[in-house]
Order: sequence, then structure tokens, then C-alpha cells
Amino acid sequence: MGTPDFTAHYCHGCSKNRVAFVFSVPGRCEKKENKPLFGQTGRNLDVALKWLSDHSSKDFHSPDRYQYRITNSFNEPIFREISNGRSEPSTAQVISQDNVQRVIGELENMEVVILAGKKAQRLSEESAFMQWADKSGVRVVLHWHTSAQALVSKYSRVGKANKAAERQHERIQQWAKDLLKKIQQEDS
Repeated sequence: MGTPDFTAHYCHGCSKNRVAFVFSVPGRCEKKENKPLFGQTGRNLDVALKWLSDHSSKDFHSPDRYQYRITNSFNEPIFREISNGRSEPSTAQVISQDNVQRVIGELENMEVVILAGKKAQRLSEESAFMQWADKSGVRVVLHWHTSAQALVSKYSRVGKANKAAERQHERIQQWAKDLLKKIQQEDS
């Protein structure tokens, strides 16, 4: 499948996958390991990708996140200890034209781009980004982030299991089901 190229904010993925994920920003773990989505958010994505690859191998060939193109809405690591208590980029940082062009460049040759979370979704409000997507025939899908906090917030009523880890697993599967439904709606 090929070895992915990594930075703290980017993974090229394998050439046969045409699905890309855009998350918010690299944090402490990503900076330390020089890989995107290195912590719990990435492990949650792996659980979702396992379900997606079992149910839609057409779009999701692998349960391994690093087989997909991954980037972030902002490329410089931000976490509380180095960013005056912030853990997210500012809107101005995300929508700056240089940043939007960087994201577009990193998403070349993709067919489906999943903007995961509010910061990543700000890109869909930028005309340059949407013009590129329209011109390239890229399907842009807006979806929730896979952080534990976002999953609990969105899917608080999902998960009947007694153990917290099992409830979280059920939330991740619901995230995956909802994503697949959005992609299938785009296809029709």
C-alpha cells in the first residue's frame, strides 16, 4: 500500500484512497510524534474506519487512518502550554488565503473531502475552497469531529452499554453511520 508521508498536520495516505479528512489543528501529541491525529481522536477515527470499511469498501478501503489523506484546517501545532491557553486556531488563521491555498494543495486528487469539526468546516465558507471543489469535482462533506468531547456532545443519547468505553464505541459507530449516510446522499 505504500508508506505514508507524515508531518504533525499531514498524512499523504496511500495512492488508491481518494477520501481525505480535514480536522482542526495538530496538538501536543501530533507535534511530539510528527503524525496527525496521533491521540484519542485518531484512535476513534480508526474505530469508525473499521466500521466504514466493513460497510462501504468502495470509499473506505482500510480501517487504518494513515491509509487516507489527512490534513488540518491549520497546520501549526496549537495546545494550551504553547498557545496562551488556546487549543484551536482562530477563524482568521483558518480562512487566511495562504492557509486556504495550502489546504487546497494538500487535497489535490481527492474525490471526497470530509471536513470534520467546526474549524475545518469554516473552509466550506471560503469561496476559493468551494470553487476549487466545484472545479475539481470534489464532494465536500461536513461532519462532526471524532474527539471524545465532540462525540459525547453530538451523541449523548447514543450508547446503552453499562461501561463508558462501550458507550463511546457505540457513539463512534453512530458517527460512522451518519458519515456514510451523508456520503451516500451526495452520491444520489
